[in-house]
Amino acid sequence: MIIEANSEPPSSPSRIIEPISAVQEPRRMQALRTRNASDHYAMYCAGFYVSSDRQSGEFYWDRRDERCIVDLTLEIATKARQMMKKEARIPIRCAFNSKSSAVLDHLQDTTIKPRSWVSANVRTVYEQMIVAGRAFTMEAFHGDDLVGGLVGIGIGSVAIIDTMYGLPEPKNLRSASKVLLCHAAIEFQRIGATCIDVQNRHPDNHPWQRLGERMISMDELRRLFARQNESNVDIVKAMTGWNTPRIPDAVTVSPP
Repeated sequence: MIIEANSEPPSSPSRIIEPISAVQEPRRMQALRTRNASDHYAMYCAGFYVSSDRQSGEFYWDRRDERCIVDLTLEIATKARQMMKKEARIPIRCAFNSKSSAVLDHLQDTTIKPRSWVSANVRTVYEQMIVAGRAFTMEAFHGDDLVGGLVGIGIGSVAIIDTMYGLPEPKNLRSASKVLLCHAAIEFQRIGATCIDVQNRHPDNHPWQRLGERMISMDELRRLFARQNESNVDIVKAMTGWNTPRIPDAVTVSPP
């Protein structure tokens, strides 16, 4: 079921709708519990995203009045390549949907992502959407070690990046998430995606800011989703099997 751009998620026999809490924060416009990947996808098409309270673990669907997107053009892809060269301080290999469970494990680990909101219920939503081909993960590896990752959702030719992380230690691995972010911009542009929904405004000099992050209203976002949902682009299908070549660790060459 796809929700029209000017409608709310419907209450019907095919959907389970349960208030999660009698008291909702103002920005939590509607708290619903969905049943399957089709329901989850309909919520994303309506501008919601999945979340949970960091303290109580309470699950809810959230929607803000405004969202930030990065338009994907050839110029932006070129800029992302330039940024990646500067950020790649260690050899990083990236892949698509190769270690989804491990990425979700890391996102639930508060020693890795202290402010993570990926609860067990949120994880279930992601897992169901990944199996259905609606969501995906991207991974960053140093050697064979998973050192960063992200979770995204594809709506036609729009990629939503819901959450991402990089290992906090050792410090030389912190660039992994930035390299992954750059690869996402480059590869999504290559396969015909038109923009990335990065959700929130990022601090000055953040890579998304440097790639032209701009804010749009929720009405604009929902119209965008309604248009792009009819696109022939299938981000998950187009990216399946993608990975960057394994880069060997640097070696010291003795002078002759």
